[in-house]
Amino acid sequence: PITVTTIDNKTYSLGSNSEYIYVVNFWFIGCAPCRKEIPQLNELVASYSRRQKIKFIAISVSDNEDALRLFKKRVRFDFQFVAEGRDIAHRMGVDLFPTNLIIDQRGKIVFRHNGYSANIQNDIRSV
Repeated sequence: PITVTTIDNKTYSLGSNSEYIYVVNFWFIGCAPCRKEIPQLNELVASYSRRQKIKFIAISVSDNEDALRLFKKRVRFDFQFVAEGRDIAHRMGVDLFPTNLIIDQRGKIVFRHNGYSANIQNDIRSV
């Protein structure tokens, strides 16, 4: 299991038995393709807003908390942010950005998409 703490001090355990399903986005502020898919990811969050058991987490591989807080003031991104997650990405075998994962309640990765997708919202919904 990998424990992550958001910039809002919420802690989640990925990869272990959990009450939550996690949609995890690996990205960084300077990644143009990462930023391009943010509107679709926001629509995804909105479409699942009534489901309490899904958590949406964006793990920035290089940006610190201050940079992420400033970014969040300028750009709407409805995921919870984790700062400086390069080690987490490495441990999960992520080396292309953006990468999106779905981790089920048993801690298994049931969906993985590496790189930008013009249809990431629909790709994730199909799982």
